[in-house]
Amino acid sequence: MGADEADRPAFLTGGDDMGVETDEQVLNAIIQQTPLGVGIFRGPTFVVELANPTVCQLWGRTHEQVIGKPIFAALPEATGQGFEELLQGVYETGIPYEGNELPVTLKRNGQLETVYFDFVYDALRNGEGIIERVMVVATDVTKAREARQQIEASEANLRSLFQQAPVAIAILRGPAFVVELANPAICTVWNRTEKQLLGNPIFEVLTESVGQGFEELLTSVMQTGDPFVGNELPVLFLRDGQAQTVYVNFVYEPLRDRLNGPITGIVVVGTDVTEQVLIRQKTEQLLSRERELNELKSNFVTLASHEFRTPMGTILSSVALIGRYNGPNEGDKRERHVQRIKSAVHGLTGLLNDFLSLSQMEKSTLHGNPQPLQITTFCEEVIRDIREVIKPGQQVLYTHQSGEPMVMFDGQMLKNILVNLLVNASKYSAQHKEIELTTRVAGDQLWLTVRDEGIGIPDADKDKLFVNFFRASNVGHVEGTGLGLYMVKRYVDLLGGTVTFTSQLDSGTIFTVQLPLTPFPT
Repeated sequence: MGADEADRPAFLTGGDDMGVETDEQVLNAIIQQTPLGVGIFRGPTFVVELANPTVCQLWGRTHEQVIGKPIFAALPEATGQGFEELLQGVYETGIPYEGNELPVTLKRNGQLETVYFDFVYDALRNGEGIIERVMVVATDVTKAREARQQIEASEANLRSLFQQAPVAIAILRGPAFVVELANPAICTVWNRTEKQLLGNPIFEVLTESVGQGFEELLTSVMQTGDPFVGNELPVLFLRDGQAQTVYVNFVYEPLRDRLNGPITGIVVVGTDVTEQVLIRQKTEQLLSRERELNELKSNFVTLASHEFRTPMGTILSSVALIGRYNGPNEGDKRERHVQRIKSAVHGLTGLLNDFLSLSQMEKSTLHGNPQPLQITTFCEEVIRDIREVIKPGQQVLYTHQSGEPMVMFDGQMLKNILVNLLVNASKYSAQHKEIELTTRVAGDQLWLTVRDEGIGIPDADKDKLFVNFFRASNVGHVEGTGLGLYMVKRYVDLLGGTVTFTSQLDSGTIFTVQLPLTPFPT
């Protein structure tokens, strides 16, 4: 064996057999042509025994500059970067070392630059098992590392945008809609933590949303690929342990892992618009109420002007006639016209009271201003107040059936309820008919009942009876504004109660008012 042959690595040497030489040539050709950098260092000083073109390029040296020289003499700038220790460890222990993206400062083109390598140091043994050499296989991953860092930075930016986005975003995967990503905004909307959501099918977490139609919407997007856009849709979500309606704008967008690939998930993007919807609804209610009040006032003015005309005409004509009846035997005629004037004045007073009550009612708050009152005494005073208004011969019979008569109520509201019910009972009943008023206190409720023997209410008109300015079809020429029962219902609502009625044509009507008692102050 010649000297050159003796210096070669064991795996590259052979005997006289031509087949071995051929194998050596093939292996040497592979090493020289591989895109991986391959080098072999001999002995404890790590003399470069073999360096293929790729490893020379990685080191920034020519073959002549490194071959036959200790590696750290050929690459002095690599000294002190920890590679001596790594090589020494492999040479002494035989344990391979694998490095991933390790930085190395090398001189290339006359300048020092830091590059990154993936490499392996592996021990090579002779025929007796003694370590004589270390082989290095390396690849430059500098560009790959930079590309990966750029991707990671981009992903980090996306994650940051995802986490900080002012809109709610989530990614649902598969037919079970498993939550893959959920940013803080959507966690807030769903009222769940990220830990509760991630990795779980969405409807196993948001159990309160099951059956609201969202499963079908998501399935349709998965199957058809058509996005779904929802605007101000009401959704039930748990808030403080209770299901509450939340209004959301959202988009379900199909998600593909590659262009024109199959749909693998759905991107959910949404915003909670509950506050805006509630504000708009409140505004619409206020505008509707304002329109209602304007219409109410307009109708009242129109009706009042019409209703004022008749009593004013009566008063004027009676006054003119009284002036003519000045003879001693015309007292009866004068009295008749005085009574007509009184009746007309009572009618005008009723109209004015309706208007004042309507204005007062709009300013009232829930439950009004409760004060202690004795219900029997209160009702008797109301009956006395309306004696001049009811028809001749009519009587109001009052009975307190049971319960403690001392109660807490807004007296003015209660009086307006009773006066309107009793005056209506009188107005639509014939002369000399009886009107019954009964009260009772049971539990925490006050019950008021007004029964008359009047004309009754047609079935077709019953559902409109508490509408402002509505008058039943059978009232004929009986004067009225159509506001009495409307105001009764409004006052009852303000007091937190209910008003119901039963009625038969030509037999009479019974109104029942149920009001919750206000507790006495302690």
